[in-house]
Amino acid sequence: MSVMYLLVKGMMMSVIGLIQLSYCKKSLGVDGTACQTMGTIAQTPWAIKGAIGVLSDAYPLFGYHKASYIIVVAVAGTFAFVGLAALPIHSASLAAMLMFAVNLEIGTADLLCEGKYAEKMQEKPKTGSTMVSYVWG
Repeated sequence: MSVMYLLVKGMMMSVIGLIQLSYCKKSLGVDGTACQTMGTIAQTPWAIKGAIGVLSDAYPLFGYHKASYIIVVAVAGTFAFVGLAALPIHSASLAAMLMFAVNLEIGTADLLCEGKYAEKMQEKPKTGSTMVSYVWG
């Protein structure tokens, strides 16, 4: 949970948000409108979190409903993040797809970790407020 909320959701999300405009202008050479379109495509995983939750509950990978999905999207998101940082990308479409994969990792891991701590709160109701405070803190 700590890695998820401090590094993945906290740091990765902040970095992507802070560098997107300069990445569009300096690396890709696209205007603000194209950058906004790219950002909209990249943010789509946040809009489909419900579908991701249904998918993970209905079709467990390797017998796990949450952990296996988190690992799969973490690998994909890490490769996408490294690709954005290390590869000479000149296509806004490719950059948008890679940012989509990064946001898919963050959004999916966020959703499934929320599901896990909700399970833990049901097991031990007295610790519920502490868990929520920890996550949001």
